[in-house]
Amino acid sequence: MSDYNTFKCPGCGQFVNSTLANCKFCSLPFDAQIIATAVDRQNRINDAYRSASNTRILAGGMTTAFFVGFVPFIGFLATWAFRIIFLCIPIFLIVWLIKYGSLDTSEPEIKDARKYVLTAFGIWLIYPAIYFVFVILLLLGITAYQLSR
Repeated sequence: MSDYNTFKCPGCGQFVNSTLANCKFCSLPFDAQIIATAVDRQNRINDAYRSASNTRILAGGMTTAFFVGFVPFIGFLATWAFRIIFLCIPIFLIVWLIKYGSLDTSEPEIKDARKYVLTAFGIWLIYPAIYFVFVILLLLGITAYQLSR
């Protein structure tokens, strides 16, 4: 293998690099198949964590865009950014669940990634709730105005 990758040793769980023939912690011998499988698994875990983290950061950016939307002049652009991000987050969450939802949850990185996904979903879910409350209040306001005439 010419690539330098790290993976968890199947014997002791310590991270080792893929250029070793034996684990430097528990002396478990590695063959090419063990290394390839372990490296692929670790890369998949890393991708899942990175994707979940990026989605969580994007949800935070959506919140920022929502509040910047109230600032004169730049609010117009922030409102459009909010709308685009608002539409993208559920797509990213669904893609994450399809690609990485079946990964082993005993890995600490996957536990953290699932927390990021749930946090991003929670942040995203706030805005439909705000919109729903706003619409209800608007309808109640119109009804109260019409009744007072």
